[in-house]
Amino acid sequence: MFANTLAEATQPYSAFMRKETLLTKKHTPDENSHTSHLTKFKNKRLAITSELGKNDQLDESIIKKMSGNDAIQTRGCYSDNEDNYTANFVTVAISNYIEPFHNLFNSEAFMDRLKIIEFPVKFRGTHKDDKNIRVRLHAEHQGICCQIVKWCKRFHEEGGILRIPDSIIENTKNILGPQKCDRDYIDDFIQEKVKIHDRETCIKPNAIFWAYNHFMEKNQFESVLTRKKFMEIFPVQLEKIHKIKINPEEPDRVTLSDGTKPRVFKRIFIEGYSIINSKEDNIPKQQELTLS
Repeated sequence: MFANTLAEATQPYSAFMRKETLLTKKHTPDENSHTSHLTKFKNKRLAITSELGKNDQLDESIIKKMSGNDAIQTRGCYSDNEDNYTANFVTVAISNYIEPFHNLFNSEAFMDRLKIIEFPVKFRGTHKDDKNIRVRLHAEHQGICCQIVKWCKRFHEEGGILRIPDSIIENTKNILGPQKCDRDYIDDFIQEKVKIHDRETCIKPNAIFWAYNHFMEKNQFESVLTRKKFMEIFPVQLEKIHKIKINPEEPDRVTLSDGTKPRVFKRIFIEGYSIINSKEDNIPKQQELTLS
């Protein structure tokens, strides 16, 4: 009801968005597939979607495009003509669950943009069902629009700076606070287990990933990270915590999201594990791990 009222009251500046638009696809779309479902959001200021399920998973790439002023490419059905536009709309997603957002907790850019507005009030069982509530809310559309215009005027009077209320910022932190993301677990692993020394030793990424999984299992944490995703996050957090500058131009150092496979880390020691030497790949003083 909230989504319907908001969309109807803000016409023609808003549009409904199918939740499938925001979700990860089970199959990779064909490059020639039409994207007409994105065409209707051109020149809109508000996109509204609802009913995100507990097991739904948001698509990070499309979320970033819609919230980062990136160009969105669209093509209509049975058309060869492509159109590009910049997303100027705010996306409002209505859900009873926080789980659909879990896979984006590792994205600092997304977390900076995410604002959670909680509606703790429950109506079911407290009042008799109003069969005419939609009709009565329709009569309030003009008042809703007037309130939005009032806020818009205030926005421009204050210099065009959108100030998020402290209550919403605090509420977002409170809701997300207990939710540990993959980045947080990797930080714990680095701070507790990863030590830096000056010896000319190397350790393979596979060994570090193995140690991380053992750390998670030992602490009874649930880990669903793939090796690829782990290697995207680990070097960045390692630099932040230990202030080690990882140079992607050096062939024997781990690379940062440039498409190449990392080979070894230098000067890293994993506390609580024994070292076994390996001559694989002819890398001198290469090291792998085993349990102490």
